[in-house]
Amino acid sequence: MASLEVKYFSRDEVLADINKGKYPFIESAVDIILSHEKNRKQAKNNFDEFLSDTYTAFADSKNASGFVLYKDKNPISFVMFENVDFEDSDLVTSMVWTKKGYEGSGYARSLIRSALNYYANNTPCQKCYSTISTENYKSLGVHDYFVRHGYGREYLESGKIKCELDITKFKNEDKFELLPTQNQEKEEVPLI
Repeated sequence: MASLEVKYFSRDEVLADINKGKYPFIESAVDIILSHEKNRKQAKNNFDEFLSDTYTAFADSKNASGFVLYKDKNPISFVMFENVDFEDSDLVTSMVWTKKGYEGSGYARSLIRSALNYYANNTPCQKCYSTISTENYKSLGVHDYFVRHGYGREYLESGKIKCELDITKFKNEDKFELLPTQNQEKEEVPLI
């Protein structure tokens, strides 16, 4: 049986790591993103761009954080949250990625569920928003799962789909479970 582990990266931890020249969250996220690239020669440019964007997002956002799901100690999915207004209790899901070959197995939605549970139990955040391109079927499927299960709503705005999730509804989701697809059973995983 595969070993699954969720790692939480707080705003302060990510910023401190960047200032020390350490990049555990960024390296894990870039590894996942690069799995979708045909030409991995762009790795240095992608890393530098992601480092800059992450630093800006985390520096400007009180409740920014990242969560990475590891399978057998290898990063397979990550989600990053921020809030545009430093004092705002609303979050924005700024990125969700799953490593190529692992998509469609419930990893992203399970990780989002676990992350929003963290926010529900440890922050004053109330709502989480995502903006999704109408062509991004994988992300639409992830967010549609939450809407179908009563965690929020979707609506159309400026030609894009918006998903609004009620973070307080995740409060009692206190353990990570790999949400099943048609071919899986639930797996419980510790949050570290």
